[in-house]
Amino acid sequence: RCHKVREINPYCRDNLTVAFKNVIPYCYTKKEGNENEAYGILKGLIKTIFDTCCLGCYGIKYTEITDLENQLLHNQDLLSTYDLVLPVRNKPDSQTYNTKAYTELLQIHKILSYSQIHRMRADTLLKVLMRASVEYYPLFAVGIVMAFCAGAIVWLLEFWNNKEQFPRQIVQGIIEGWWWAYISMTTVGYGDKTPKSIPARLIAVVWILFGITLFNMYTASLTSIVTTTMAFGHNGDFQANKILGHLSGTDIFESGDDVIHKEYETFEQLTKAFRKDQINILAMEEHASFYYYNSTSPRLEGAVVVQKMEDHFSSKGLGVVSKHKRLLEMLRSFVEANEDLSLSIAKRTGKMELTKDEIFEMGHVHADEFQFEIPFPDSPRLILITVAGTLFVVFVCILIAMFVRKAQEKREERKCLIASQSYKMTE
Repeated sequence: RCHKVREINPYCRDNLTVAFKNVIPYCYTKKEGNENEAYGILKGLIKTIFDTCCLGCYGIKYTEITDLENQLLHNQDLLSTYDLVLPVRNKPDSQTYNTKAYTELLQIHKILSYSQIHRMRADTLLKVLMRASVEYYPLFAVGIVMAFCAGAIVWLLEFWNNKEQFPRQIVQGIIEGWWWAYISMTTVGYGDKTPKSIPARLIAVVWILFGITLFNMYTASLTSIVTTTMAFGHNGDFQANKILGHLSGTDIFESGDDVIHKEYETFEQLTKAFRKDQINILAMEEHASFYYYNSTSPRLEGAVVVQKMEDHFSSKGLGVVSKHKRLLEMLRSFVEANEDLSLSIAKRTGKMELTKDEIFEMGHVHADEFQFEIPFPDSPRLILITVAGTLFVVFVCILIAMFVRKAQEKREERKCLIASQSYKMTE
């Protein structure tokens, strides 16, 4: 079988050679292992490609080269000696690296940064809470206005047959209706006011479900921004004289401030320094997060994600250089056809290669796959439209209530007139 495979694809051979530089976690060696035994994300990706394209009919030998960039620039025999050279950082979607043929295997779009959670003084925490309340005022305002709307609708349905709890006077009745709606939104109601008609009860069920969700969104937003701000006191913005730790070879964004960058050779050293407060910020690329923690948003014990640096970080490409253009075309075709596969390969490779001791050294981790953002834009236009629409609904409800009230009064007057006429006739 392998003979036929190699006739179709000559690169499915037993003596494929790869030169690599030790860049954790993309391609590296372990201290306790063979110096030429490679581990990492790119090794797992290349294995997946050759398993798929060569049906297992191949053999790859990895050789570590310390000064890989220098060798690529000045050693003309490097590409004659080795079939593939990796990892090479380059601009996204590039096809050449210093005039040499290049293929991109990974594209890094974001970096996560973590900061330790420290206890805050009570007055500082109060200021943070007040600022969070101001920042999320649109959610609170919409809740108040929607409570007015729900209260007006329930009052409209109840004021004629339930005047003890929902008075017939328009102003007092709408205020009582708003009070019922607001209490129902926050505590599911005290029970002091309860709709009695079936339509009003159906409206009450819908409002309670919607109102509780809206109120919980507001309280969750306050909790989230307070927790995030606890790291630095201002959303994790990078300040001067803070120490940012990352793995050596990681292309961290240019911070611009006087942030001190500190590199570590292994991820265990990096997380250990982070837990001992030797660094203020821990930064990792998204593929490294999947490799070590099986998630793009792990929760480090005692830490919080203070910033996802998409805004500060331009995408980078990570790939291979080779003189064999057909080999590069094979790699490129697979990557383009499976562009969403890189993170899952990083996850699978990490599970296979990391030992329990290595995972223990990195600290306890809890995966958090779900990220939530409040869907309110910076512009208040949508909020104003929502408030105006709600007020319009309330106004329409008031007009309907006035019309219904006058109709009921006329009906009562007519009944009284008929009753008085009947009484006179009997006399």
